[in-house]
Amino acid sequence: MQASVSSSLTWIVDAEATAFANELRMAQPLTASNCAEENTADVVSAKAAGIEIFPLNTSLNPKEANPWLFVRRQQREVWQAAFNASRDVVVTGSPGIGKSFSMSFLLRALMQANNTFVFEARRWNRAYLFKPHADGTYEVGSVDLEDWRPGACDELKDPANYYVIDPAAAGRGDICSVKAKTVVAPSPDPQHLGEWKKNINLQYLYMAACSLQEARCIVKCLRPELNENQVDERYRRFGGILRHLICHPEPVEKARNDTLSNQNLVRRIWTSGVIDMGNDLKPAHLLFQIVPKDDCTESRVEFVSEEAVDLTIKQFEDELLQFLTSFDKLQIAGLGVLYERFAHQVLCRGTLLLTRLANVTVPMFEMRLAPLDVEVVDGSGSDLFKAAIAGQPRYMRPRDEGLPVIDSCLAPVQAGVMTCFQITVSAKHTLDIDFLESSAQGLGITKIVIYWVVPRDSFRDFYRGKIFGKSLEFEQRVLSLDAPHNPFTLPEMEKRLEKADVSELTEDEKQRLGQETDDLKRRYLVMKSFEESDVKTMINQVLKLGKKKGQNQDPVALCAARAWDDISARMTV
Repeated sequence: MQASVSSSLTWIVDAEATAFANELRMAQPLTASNCAEENTADVVSAKAAGIEIFPLNTSLNPKEANPWLFVRRQQREVWQAAFNASRDVVVTGSPGIGKSFSMSFLLRALMQANNTFVFEARRWNRAYLFKPHADGTYEVGSVDLEDWRPGACDELKDPANYYVIDPAAAGRGDICSVKAKTVVAPSPDPQHLGEWKKNINLQYLYMAACSLQEARCIVKCLRPELNENQVDERYRRFGGILRHLICHPEPVEKARNDTLSNQNLVRRIWTSGVIDMGNDLKPAHLLFQIVPKDDCTESRVEFVSEEAVDLTIKQFEDELLQFLTSFDKLQIAGLGVLYERFAHQVLCRGTLLLTRLANVTVPMFEMRLAPLDVEVVDGSGSDLFKAAIAGQPRYMRPRDEGLPVIDSCLAPVQAGVMTCFQITVSAKHTLDIDFLESSAQGLGITKIVIYWVVPRDSFRDFYRGKIFGKSLEFEQRVLSLDAPHNPFTLPEMEKRLEKADVSELTEDEKQRLGQETDDLKRRYLVMKSFEESDVKTMINQVLKLGKKKGQNQDPVALCAARAWDDISARMTV
């Protein structure tokens, strides 16, 4: 049967598509008052998570087993932004997050606004023309994609109409430029867009993956045999990619392991912070995801899950230690999170670290924490502090990594002193003293020692002045996960002294030190081997020479050699 819905092409009236259109147009989300009694708890949970559930009986997709439509809050915001945009739109995001699955929400919005539009479903090779009647109902015609010519469609020549495309495989069909507003929802492969991507007026909108709360609700409906603990474990392993959450985990795990073994690919992502490139980057989505910023018009790249971060660290630990060395590098998308998780692993396993007071560059001290079990605490900063008061020695961190100031702490609190760590990726990180004092209130804590964990190349330059609380004493220290260049520490002094050889003195030095003992000459060589600025600062601290400039003409290294015992004593404090 031929339809008269278009004057330019021969469309076949599609009874099933028409039934779907009119059901979708009138569909209302489930609420506690309009759902079956046995579904009330699930609907209430979904609403709390910001999910709207439309209990449809029909679908355009002939392979759709469950036609119900689940639309997350952020998806609704994206589709509404696409509907309101004044120019052509690309809705993108990580593969498998539900772009196609939720696209019916846009179709519903178009019908509720009485719009005429074409929906091109490349995944099942069909194009549909949705046209409203005067009474608001819709008639839908369809045509096989082999016979579909967008440029010949009169409806797409009208800028008031819409052209909605759900792409299939990348590179399968170009996008035709038409006057109707075009909305395309591809995965982040530019081959989906072809030459059309050169359109300078394109508006990009980014869709997010599921949150844990959203995943629990949706997976419970799609895979009711999975309990909440199983969903949580899959989320920890694979993140909020819905496709990975509902399928069997073994193929996902194998594909991810293959991606991890592609070292050049992984390095390419963390050095560029870019993931939306060609097909060669497609496997990277098993480790990384596209995360929209606040208004969904910009995005950044992050790791897809906690396990993805941990596996990357395990695979590339030595390389990361040499790469994550400065604040500048940590600004690359994803690397800040990688550094923070890497720091947690280093801090709890008993590695030798380097520290100093935050308001002076020297002295530097070696610090070794005992290997500790890790406890993850739910709740606020107060909950973390309360949990750390007693119990066995352990390394504690909050599950919410967005808490101000505190990334982790040591338990139990010792003699009223609490040791905390702030893993910072920026020199401008602030300290919320009120938060700390409020969290410690009533717990018998009298002092908080805060270690600012910084990359090694930032260890010397990171500075914090002394701070004074209203009810607590504070001490700030800087800590490096890896020894910075030429660290000025007592163990390093002693090690170099054992190897010092007076034959290494220059002729000028031999003349200057001619009457000195060999022991002092060796000490001179050791002090000469350290950074002069570090040695000079230490001399000023030990000998109080800061106010007596010009009174001692000896070189810095010689002054330090003479003050060896005083410097050594200060480095043991």
